[in-house]
Amino acid sequence: MAGKGPDVFLLDEENVVLPDMVKSSYNGVFLDLNTVIEGLADMPLNQTVLKAGEVDGKQYFLPLGYMLPGIAVTQEMLGDWTPSSDQPDKFLKEVSSHTGVKGFPAEFYLTQYIAGLFGTSVFDYEEKTITFSKELQNITELLAERQELSFDEAEELPNVMIMGHSVESSLTELMKRSFASDTDVKFLPFPNGEKGVNAQVNVFAAVRANSDYASQAGDFLEFLLSNEVQGSTGWEKFGNGKRFTAIPVNNNAVVPAYKYWLSSGTEEYQEEAAKKAEELFQITQQVTTARFCQYENSLIFDAIFMTSEESSVEKKLDNLKDELRFYFDE
Repeated sequence: MAGKGPDVFLLDEENVVLPDMVKSSYNGVFLDLNTVIEGLADMPLNQTVLKAGEVDGKQYFLPLGYMLPGIAVTQEMLGDWTPSSDQPDKFLKEVSSHTGVKGFPAEFYLTQYIAGLFGTSVFDYEEKTITFSKELQNITELLAERQELSFDEAEELPNVMIMGHSVESSLTELMKRSFASDTDVKFLPFPNGEKGVNAQVNVFAAVRANSDYASQAGDFLEFLLSNEVQGSTGWEKFGNGKRFTAIPVNNNAVVPAYKYWLSSGTEEYQEEAAKKAEELFQITQQVTTARFCQYENSLIFDAIFMTSEESSVEKKLDNLKDELRFYFDE
């Protein structure tokens, strides 16, 4: 009402005001956070995830948390085997083949996060081009053929899960139950096509470029990165008020937060929860790329899965690219 707007933007992936954070950075609204936060590179943060907030060498956005899609499978089904595929579609088929099943009853989650599986963006903001890779088309086609991937009544099938997201409660409960049954559950993250894992940033912050309180805003963002907020005593109440909805970007806070998350403060499974928290932390260290993917995810999901048009995935992606031909000039 004062006409100046907020000093700090604290947003998650569902934001509709600034759906494409990277494109929004070019309009001069945001402040380079390096001017108000000293030593970001020296903090105990996942620096790969942090780099997702950089545009043209400036830290316009501060990632606070992220998520990873993957497959939850019991150690008994996995054995000593580890997947070798470096592309999401091949990975899905490989795990399915090894476990002896055709599908994954929760794979519909993936339809909402397809672009976020990859380290490479659909949009090239410098060249002003839009590219849907063959690999992206392959996983999209695979998920579009859901009758080949779904068998909801087969309870023994592994599940596609999202670690570090509000839908991760199913993974939480699965792992908690595994403690009681003495069944070890492994989380296999989807590969990003670049010999690693892509982190999709889903909680982030920014500061208004002409804020009169930029220094105080920087102090506030540093507080949001602290062990106090992102550890088990603070992050547990972030988001929906029951559990955090992202993997903390603070590496010191990841294990304590996951330990609390998996044990819910009970003493009975503290040791098991601590071991699993450390295991999940090691998975987060496989992150080699990180991106803001929500806008791309929404576009592809709507174009492929929310239309009644009877045509191929390739055709639908071509139509989407045609619809977006003026995107960079808007």
